[in-house]
Amino acid sequence: MIDVIILQLKSGDYIERRIKPYIPLSALSCVSKLTDKYNIKIIDLRVTKNWKKVLISYLKDNPICVGMTLKVGKYIKYGLEAAKIIRQHSNTVIVAGGIHPSLMPKQTIENELIDIVVCGEGEDTFSELVNTLKSKKNLNLVKGIWYKEKGKIKKTSSRISTNFNNLPEIPYNLINMNNYFNENGNDRELIMETSRGCPNRCTFCYNTYVNRGKWRYLSEEKLIYRIKYLINKYKINSFAFIDDNFFTDKSRVIRFANKIIDEKINIKWSAGGLDVNTAYSLDEDFINLIEKSGCINVVIGAETGSKRILKDLKKNGTLTKIIDFNRRIKKHKLRPNYFFCVGFPNETMDDLKHTTKLIVKLLQENNKASIAKIFCYNPIFNEQPELINKYVNYDGCKKLEDWIKLDWKTANFPWISKKFKKWSESLYFLSLFLDEKDESSLNNSKSRFLSKLMNIYRHVALFRIKYNIYGFMIEKYICEKIEKI
Repeated sequence: MIDVIILQLKSGDYIERRIKPYIPLSALSCVSKLTDKYNIKIIDLRVTKNWKKVLISYLKDNPICVGMTLKVGKYIKYGLEAAKIIRQHSNTVIVAGGIHPSLMPKQTIENELIDIVVCGEGEDTFSELVNTLKSKKNLNLVKGIWYKEKGKIKKTSSRISTNFNNLPEIPYNLINMNNYFNENGNDRELIMETSRGCPNRCTFCYNTYVNRGKWRYLSEEKLIYRIKYLINKYKINSFAFIDDNFFTDKSRVIRFANKIIDEKINIKWSAGGLDVNTAYSLDEDFINLIEKSGCINVVIGAETGSKRILKDLKKNGTLTKIIDFNRRIKKHKLRPNYFFCVGFPNETMDDLKHTTKLIVKLLQENNKASIAKIFCYNPIFNEQPELINKYVNYDGCKKLEDWIKLDWKTANFPWISKKFKKWSESLYFLSLFLDEKDESSLNNSKSRFLSKLMNIYRHVALFRIKYNIYGFMIEKYICEKIEKI
């Protein structure tokens, strides 16, 4: 008998079809405290083509609940589509969690298809929720949720963040790991989470409002233990640490790197969440050490090329520091991978041009530099008064389903002109091609052929950004058509 179903939703983006997806880490994490008591099934819409049939067959067991993580954009579309199927074939409880429901719980629970919203981290809350639903006890005993009772919306008290080191191991056995290995040549890459939160207070970031400036991390001993386990169990030798700020505590990184070297653990690793100030502060000894331990890539939140917007965002660091770090790192093997974001309130076309100018400068001055993404700003309306109310009178989407039309590649807000919208959305598209694609990481000959085309188009993409040429983008139109198939 199936007790709990977890849905890993998809974005529907055409780029999602090109490579194997990352493991559904949030889905695995949220059920990590339940695996010893319950039979849990994870349906990943990204890899299960007949997911609707699978879902319907699982619902025949009348599970305790079905959970899903919602994000703005097509994730909500597929989530609500799945919820309708659940309603048609079962009376089971539908639970929504993730960043978007955590930031917009009232609006999420108001949707007729959602029964319960889990706010914040899911491990403790979801575990207690399933136990409570199973025993048919009162939901007001579970901290950190919104729910419906006799037509009324209720919420419970907030839950304190859990001790990150006390969480159970990730239950990888719940999924077919071969669906998720990104093959980088002879490497088998897997994502890992080694910390949560960020101490910085950037005005546009969810972390400021969800984690409230707190940063928690795995000890280097526990991290090494987990890495060794994954090497032995799944032959992993490439790790991508997807933390929001892996480098918050540089002394921890030093201890981790030294352990990797001392214990002769032969891996490659990359890490996210390197803010500009921290990047600028990294000396030669530190960079040499992490390179020796296997670090090949660091992700840096540059965000903008405008001094004025940097000040609005309360970003640590300056443009001078970004450029200096990019030049210094050039002599190393380490690849800097930059994130940018456009479409902020009060951002002008001149600000946008400063951003494209900085992007081109970084790429030209360091041939190993790459652009991870150029995102369109996605506002959190009930939590970002400094960026919204300060400049515009706009309170966002009125219903959960309205967020389907918004995502990180869409600039669709009243403060944005038609020209700015076109530039912003074109920049997101072009950013997908600004790094050289590793053809060995792809699933089949069709994907490898597509990758060759992407590598050829890379030069066109850089040319367009360098000279701000965003007209007649037939290539973008074609990809958007493919996405709808």
